[in-house]
Amino acid sequence: MVIGLCVFVWISCIQDVEDVVYTVTVTRPAGGAISADPTSGPAGTVIALTNSPDDDYAFSHYTVDGAAQTENTFSLNKDVTVSGVFTPKPAQSNSITIGNITATLDPDTGELVIPDYADPAAIGPITLSAEDKGKLAGKALSVDIQRGLARPIRFP
Repeated sequence: MVIGLCVFVWISCIQDVEDVVYTVTVTRPAGGAISADPTSGPAGTVIALTNSPDDDYAFSHYTVDGAAQTENTFSLNKDVTVSGVFTPKPAQSNSITIGNITATLDPDTGELVIPDYADPAAIGPITLSAEDKGKLAGKALSVDIQRGLARPIRFP
């Protein structure tokens, strides 16, 4: 009689393990959002993670129960909490100073606006350089100086 009872308990334990459903809890980090699909399942379920950085942030890596993870999938084997790490993008300057003249970049038009009172002769030689941050890709740089006054630099 004791043997039959042990077999019954063992079978009951196996059945309980198969019915276990684990949960994925998603915590929103600063600088963006993380999602998981699916958010629950039995052991061995493959969870896919996606990230959506906020403006001015870049995705760094995911975390699963606080441990860094660079892969966007993992196998579920317990209840877990997932999140991510987003880092601020480097600040972009929207102005340039040449001598005592400060020009500013108009983000709506893409023009580098130099005040009309600027005398190019007083500034001296002007050397322009730009680092493409994605907004000017494929655009040409031109300089238009008329009537001795510095005019906007346009990105056509």
